[in-house]
Amino acid sequence: MITNAQISTRLMVTLFLVIGLVTTNCSDTNLSPEGNTVTETVVSDFKTKKGGVPAGLISNSQKYNDSSMPSASGSDGEATVTSRALIDNNGNVDLEVTTGELDSGETAPGTITKIQVKALDTDNPDKDNPDWTKNYNKLRDGGYFSTSYTGLERGQEVFVHANVKGIKKKGTAVVFMTETIKARPDIKLIGVAPSAEEVLVDDDVIITANIAEGNADLGATTSCVLYIDGNEIDRASNVWVDAGDVVSCQFTTSFDATGEKNIVVSAEDVTPGDYDSSNNSAYTTVTVIEPETAGPNGFYWSGGTFMSGEYYYERYYANGNYEVRENKNYLVYFYGNKSGVSNFSMPSKMGIKITSSDQIVIDQEFPLEPDWGTSYRIPWDSELRLYGNINYSSNTIYFNVNFNTSSQVYYGFNEYQGDFYNSYSSGIDFDMGDDLTFEFQIGDQTASGSVIVNSNTYEYRQDYGPNDYYLNRSTNINGWGSGQPEVGAESEDEEGENDEEEEY
Repeated sequence: MITNAQISTRLMVTLFLVIGLVTTNCSDTNLSPEGNTVTETVVSDFKTKKGGVPAGLISNSQKYNDSSMPSASGSDGEATVTSRALIDNNGNVDLEVTTGELDSGETAPGTITKIQVKALDTDNPDKDNPDWTKNYNKLRDGGYFSTSYTGLERGQEVFVHANVKGIKKKGTAVVFMTETIKARPDIKLIGVAPSAEEVLVDDDVIITANIAEGNADLGATTSCVLYIDGNEIDRASNVWVDAGDVVSCQFTTSFDATGEKNIVVSAEDVTPGDYDSSNNSAYTTVTVIEPETAGPNGFYWSGGTFMSGEYYYERYYANGNYEVRENKNYLVYFYGNKSGVSNFSMPSKMGIKITSSDQIVIDQEFPLEPDWGTSYRIPWDSELRLYGNINYSSNTIYFNVNFNTSSQVYYGFNEYQGDFYNSYSSGIDFDMGDDLTFEFQIGDQTASGSVIVNSNTYEYRQDYGPNDYYLNRSTNINGWGSGQPEVGAESEDEEGENDEEEEY
C-alpha cells in the first residue's frame, strides 16, 4: 500500500498541464499504524505501485504565480534593505528589517546598527508628523532586526530608517523606506473529501483537500499533512499558495484492514506565519469493507479517474474590468491482468470503448506494435492523448490504457485590450459524468468494468467593495474501482480439462 502526495493549483487541476501544477515526493518514513496503511517514498518520475503516470510536473515549492503585495525596500546604491510589517488576527504587528532576503534562512550581510520606526497617521501619512517614533540604537545582531507592536492597523504605513555597516566600502549606509502593514497570510482548509466514502480493502482511495489563502495580501508556503486515525501518514512540504488563491492537495492511499478510518488533513508550518491557525484542518471518514466479486470476464482490473477536476475563476473590478478562467482536466487510467490463458496470439489491434454516464467518450480500434520483449504498445496518440500497452507472459495477459484531456478558456475585458478571448484544448472533448465504464477487446479476450465517479465542489469568494470581488469554484473529480473474476470462475485451460474429464 502506497501513499502518493499530489498538489495541483487552482489554475490546472490535473497533472498534464505544467503551468500551475504542483506535485511532491512523499516523506521517507514508512508508517504502519495498527497495520492499516503503509507509505513509501515516491520516486522523482512519480511512479506508483500500479505503474506510472506521465511526467511533466513542477516542484510544489515553485511559485506558479505570486500576487503578494511587495515588501518595502530601499537602497543607498551599495546596501539594500527590505522591511515587512505583518499583522495577525489578534492585532499583533511584527516588523522585520533585513539586508538579505526575507524567509530565506540565510545569514544577512553586514550589521544593522540603528533602526528608527515612525507610525504614520492613517488619514495623513506624513513622516514629519507621525503618530509615534521609536528608536533602536547600538544594534549588533547582524543584518536582521525584528520587533513587535500593537495598536496599529492593516494598511497603515510605517516609515523605517536603517543604518548599516559592513556593506559599503567606506562608512555607514543610510537607507529609508515606507512599509505598508499587510495581513499575514490566512492559510485555511476549506474542505476535505475522499474519492469514495466506502472503499474495498487494498483499493486506492484519493483524499483531496482544498487549501485557500484568505486575506489576499501575501502568499505563503505550507505543509499539507495527512493524518489517519491520529497518525501522520504523509506530507507534502513547502507547498506554495498564492495570495487569495486555492490549491488542491491530493493523497492516494489504501488500507489492509476493514473499519471506519478517521482522516484529517492539516496545513502546517506556514511561512511567513499564519494569520489565524484555528482554521488549518479539515476532517472526514472512510469506511473500508471486504472486496466483492466483480465481473465474469476473468480479468483482475483497477482504474478510474484521479487528479481530475474542473475550475472556474472570475475577478471583477470596480472600474469595470473583469476576467474569467474556466478549466477542465481529466486523467483516466485502467490496468489489469488475466492468468491461465494459453495459446494466446497478440492481435494487430486493440478495441477500446469507454463511456461516462451513457456518453461515448471513445469507441475505436488502435494498432498494436512491438515494444520490448513480449510487450506491445498502442503508439502515443497526440490528438487523443491516449497510450496503452499489452503484455503476454507466463500464460498471463497484462493491459493498461490511459488518456488525459484538458481545456482552458480565458476571457474578459480591460482598458488595454478591450474584450479578449483565448482558448486551448487537447485530448478527447467530453464532460465527466457519474461513472466510467470500459470494455477492451484484446483478441478473443474481453476486459470490462465500471467505476463510480465522485465530485466535490468548493467555492470561495472574497469581496473588496461594490462590484469588486473574486470567486473561485473548484470541483475535484475522482473515482477509483477494481474488479476480479467471480468466485469459482475457471481459466480457459481449466474449463477445457474439465470438459474432457466429463466426456471420458
